Amino acid sequence: MRHYSGYAIASGFWSYGVHGCSLQQTRAQTAPGSTFDEGWPSLGRWARAVEGGGLFPVVRPWPSSWTLRQKAERIATTLLALAAGDERDPQMRLRRGAELAA
Repeated sequence: MRHYSGYAIASGFWSYGVHGCSLQQTRAQTAPGSTFDEGWPSLGRWARAVEGGGLFPVVRPWPSSWTLRQKAERIATTLLALAAGDERDPQMRLRRGAELAA
């Protein structure tokens, strides 16, 4: 069980992987509030869940040498592509892609 919705997780990957935000900026946008964690380890945990097939299983595997940012970009753009015909607004497409991939 995750504490965040699929869309919130997808938004985190989008902010970090596509927009190039830092982990701290990504956390502030996705999960406002205080945290005791340095950076934002949740993003890495979520990426490992995608890699293991437990989250957004439609995302293709990536090379083992990829950075978290590269993985986040792959995940976000895959989710965006899932809803390519549904919406023009990227955030709505990302939300719909996360729903379709769940």
